[in-house]
Amino acid sequence: MIEVNRPNRIARRMDGKSDRLDVEQRARAVLGETSTAIPKSKSGTIEVIRTLRVTRSSAVKARTQAFNTLLGIVICAPSALRDELVDLTMRTLVNRCLRLRPATEDLMSLTTAPERMHLAGTKLALPDLARRWKALDDEIKQLNAQIDALVTNAAPDLIHLHGVGTEIAGQFLVTVGDNTDRIRNESAFAKLCGVAPQPASSGRTTGRHRLSRSGDRAANSALYIIATGLGRVS
Repeated sequence: MIEVNRPNRIARRMDGKSDRLDVEQRARAVLGETSTAIPKSKSGTIEVIRTLRVTRSSAVKARTQAFNTLLGIVICAPSALRDELVDLTMRTLVNRCLRLRPATEDLMSLTTAPERMHLAGTKLALPDLARRWKALDDEIKQLNAQIDALVTNAAPDLIHLHGVGTEIAGQFLVTVGDNTDRIRNESAFAKLCGVAPQPASSGRTTGRHRLSRSGDRAANSALYIIATGLGRVS
């Protein structure tokens, strides 16, 4: 099996687009040996790591959204409650909100003053958001433990390199895939990560290169983090 990344843009612009034309362009790319990428097998430990990382990323995003919503409600809360909560650290704020108990009779009564109703509604909303944040935080901790065990088992030597933790090692494993033989050498890995210098010389100018803007940008970011860490040590 050979992976064809995308059709020829010039041919598509000249000939148009249809399923038949797309199939023909892919066949010509394979026969002309201009498309020789080997696809990831997606049938082993690395695929499990990728799935768990995607799940964790979604949970982290939802946790951040839950806390931002909670903090926004705290800032707009009645002054007495706001002054009590606004200067707390994140986890302390969440734990404090979990202990809030609204006066439900103030919410249900038509004769309740607007200030008391506002306070009761705020105290009703904050514990719900705090419980949501807490549940997502527990989910992320469980996923972190599972990912750490899988990454350590899959690449124990990689995890022990300076500046490489579970997150960075997991990204490299996902970038390469289960069938590591498809990455032939260091140059191929550099090209895949978008760190291979690209020639940018013309005319009488020689030896000039530019940064690559292609490749896996997440892997490129992981390499950048390692490089900056090594720079601080040196």
